[in-house]
This record gives sequence, C-alpha cells and structure tokens, in this order.
Amino acid sequence: MFNYTARGMLAYDKSLDKHNLSATLGTEIQEKSIDATNTEGQGFPLAQLQKLTSAAEPVIANSTLLEETFISFFARVNYVFNDRYLLSLSGRSDGSSKFGPNYKYGFFPAASAGWILSQENFMSDVNPVSFLKLRASYGITGNAGIPNYRYLARYSGAAYGGEPGLVPTQIPNPELRWEKTAQFDIGFDFGFFNDRLTGEIDYYNKQTTDLLLDAPVPPTSGFSSQFKNVGSLENKGFELVLNYHVFKNADWSISVGGNYASNKNKITGLNGDDTRIGPVGSRFLNAVMIGQPIGVFYGREYAGANPSNGDALYYLNRTPTQTEIDNNVAFIVADGVYGNRYVTSSFNTAESIVLGNPTPTGIYGFNTDIRYKGFELSVLFQGVTGNKVFEGAGSFMSANGRYEDNSTVDQLRRWQNPGDITDIPQARLYGNNGANSSGRYLSDGSYMRLKTLTVAYNVPASVVSRLALTSARIYVTGQNLLTFTNYVGWDPEVNTDFNASNINLGNDFYGAPQPKNLIVGIRVGF
Repeated sequence: MFNYTARGMLAYDKSLDKHNLSATLGTEIQEKSIDATNTEGQGFPLAQLQKLTSAAEPVIANSTLLEETFISFFARVNYVFNDRYLLSLSGRSDGSSKFGPNYKYGFFPAASAGWILSQENFMSDVNPVSFLKLRASYGITGNAGIPNYRYLARYSGAAYGGEPGLVPTQIPNPELRWEKTAQFDIGFDFGFFNDRLTGEIDYYNKQTTDLLLDAPVPPTSGFSSQFKNVGSLENKGFELVLNYHVFKNADWSISVGGNYASNKNKITGLNGDDTRIGPVGSRFLNAVMIGQPIGVFYGREYAGANPSNGDALYYLNRTPTQTEIDNNVAFIVADGVYGNRYVTSSFNTAESIVLGNPTPTGIYGFNTDIRYKGFELSVLFQGVTGNKVFEGAGSFMSANGRYEDNSTVDQLRRWQNPGDITDIPQARLYGNNGANSSGRYLSDGSYMRLKTLTVAYNVPASVVSRLALTSARIYVTGQNLLTFTNYVGWDPEVNTDFNASNINLGNDFYGAPQPKNLIVGIRVGF
C-alpha cells in the first residue's frame, strides 16, 4: 500500500485601524495505491512446512490493484470590520480520478457572514445578554465517496476449457460526476448572565443533486445495476445546544449541558420516470423513493399468526379480487383480530408498502460535570428518536423454529393450538413460518444510552511536585453502561450513514452490540 499527501499554502494577514483582512491560497495532492496478492493452498506434508511451495494444491490465487488520485486548489478570504461585522468567502476546485473523463473536476464556492450584536451600542443596556452573534452561510460541497473505477467498463480474467478469456463485470458510465450539496445555514450564538448560560440555535437546509447510487438497469444489458447520478435529496432541520454553569466557587463546580437536532430527510427526484429504486434482493428492505426518506423500509406488512392453523399472515394492503376471496387467499380473521383488514398467508400476494424510516428524526444528548476539589464526576447520555431498525438477524435467530435456530425468547409465545392469538407463527422446519424479510423484523429504534461515566481524582499539586511530576490523574471510565429502549434486537445503535454503494441503512443484521467497557487508568505529566 502506498499513500502520499502533499500540501502547499500561502497566508496573508493585514490589520489597519478597524479593518482586519486575512487570506489563504493553497493546493493539495493525494495519491493512494493498493497492490495486493492473496494465495492459499491445502495439503501440507508436515505442520512445520506450511509455505505455499509445500502445498499439494493451490486453492486460491487472486490479486488486486486499486489506484486513486485527488487534487485540490483552494482560496479563502476573511474580513472583519470593527470587531463585529464578519465576512468570509472561499472557493475550491477538486479533482478526483473516480469520475468520467469530462467530469473529474468540480468547483465548490461558499460564503458566510456574521454580526456580533452584543458589541453594538444599542445592546449596552441589555444586561442579561453577555454575547449575541447572528450568522448565516451558503455553500456547495462535493461528494466523491464511491468505489474506484465505477465510470469504466471492467473485465475480469476467466478460464474456459483451459483457455484464458475475459468476462465483462461492469457497464461503463463516462457521464459519472460529482454529487453536489448546496447548504444554507442561519443561526445565533448567545451567552447570558456573563456567559453562565451559553448556547447555539441553528436552522439548515441542504439540497443534494446528482445523487450517486447503484441504480438498476434493464436485464437485457446482462447486468443488474450501474453507478449513476440519479436524483436529488433534501435534508432540513434545526439544532439546539445549551450549556449552563449551575454553581462555581473555590471548591465546587457544577455544570450541565445538552443538545438536540431535528432532521427531515426526503428524496425529491429521480431520473426519468423512476419513482423508486430497490429494495435489491430479499434480505433487506431499503429503497429510494420520491417523497420518502433515503433508504426507507419498503416491503410486506406483517400481521401475525393465523389463529386457526399457525400460518404467518401479511396485510394485503389492497382491495382483493373476488377470486382471491373465494379461494380464501385473502380473508378477514374472525372476531376483528388484526383490525378487520384483509390478510393473506401468501407472502407474494401481499402488497408492499412504506414501513418506516431508518434515519432518526431526532438526535439528543445531555451531560453533567461535577467537581469538588480534586474529585470529578462526568456523565454523558445520548439517544435518538423517530427511526425504525430492521433486525435482519432475526429471520435467522428466531426463525420460527427453523433449522438455523429457535433460541430467542419470542418462541415461547409461538402458535401451538387452534385459537391461539399471537404474533409468532407455528414452529416449522419448512412452510409458511414468517421468516421472509417483512415488517415483522422492524422495531422502534428509539433509545437513550448512558454512553460514558467517569469518576476521577486529580492529585493535589503539593503532592505531585514532591513526586517530580507536573500532574497526576486517577480515573475510572465506563462506556455503554445502560440502555433504555423498546428495541427487541441486539443493539438499537446501528449504522445510519448513507453510502453511495450501499443503502442498507438501519439494519442490525450481524448482531454486533456496542460493548460495555470499564477503563481504569492513571495519567501523569512530567
């Protein structure tokens, strides 16, 4: 692996009376190269002879070459007048080897302005306000977070009848270009009561165009998908940050803080006549749909178990045909079970609908810091609201008594006798046992977690100096100690990052819970 970065910068600073001007001009070049070979063999004569030359049969031999280049030119000018009016202008030109020949470069400008109102004369008599700043910004950023070589036609080596050959593995797209996001922000920074209470309030609106996605193509092409710039995306919301110093004197210090961010996310357009991309495959439910959040869960809505025979049921979510009613393919369960809605035991007969949002609509955290002389107690809680998590592992772990596993506690309420009203079908090796990916495995992903708790003691300076040290701190830190949630799977804190090559958001498929850690340490300074 080879990776090098070179950067050059010029800076200029000038102050004159009430004016302050600074400017930066620079360039940066980055190049990465990975050249790897992997070989494996089997059939070694002795445990001591496990080099490939001693293998009776080589079973794997492959190699990889990945090269990537990124180059940037950037400039920024900052101007401040009278210590209260601020203006910043910037622009950068970025080039990436990941895009088509005519689209490798993108230009991304930005501008911001600020006004420190608390410096104005008309604010001098507003005693509670110690600091108040209004700021706004607008800028465009680019995204090149896709795999290498996606704009090229690609081939791989293959053998047929002992003869070497080539197999096409990717459709070219020379039009592949930068994904761009235009973002507008406006907000306040404030301080009250000599900055005893400080905080920020922000509103943002982000419009993303030329969205990079692995989009489906007609099967007649011989391929299932192609990387394209296929649509547009909107994110907007507000953020609030508050910090408050409750009490402070020579011995005691108590402070609390918190933050909350609200976000609304939706796809505003797709190319051509498309209104939906995905889901791809049968394991995950994520789709890209106009008017819906990115990676929205889209699939069959699970209803529960048929009280008469234990079959898994799905809501039909459409008007059934008379033939479906006559043949008992679509029916309403007696006694109003499942809300007098049509259900079916045929998974493929049920209509897919939007089932939930994998992206939290609210993210929050709050912390407290208490200090008494040399002792400290720090506590941080964080959490999310408004999202669903797909327990992808559930179709294997609970699996309604399939051969993979039936060890989860929900099997204790499975259907066993006619008349049982339950959401868990009969345990079966084969047949309609509800293991298909559906709304059955969607859970509320909201949670609140005690993320970190730290107890520390700072050794007094008089003791530290006698030990020829400048500082000494003894601490114990716990991580992920408590989680409050209704989520039924391993861990509600799953990946919600959008990646152009993967829209499987909000999936707890591999069952990897956040570990609980206890860290005990001593930190000293010399």
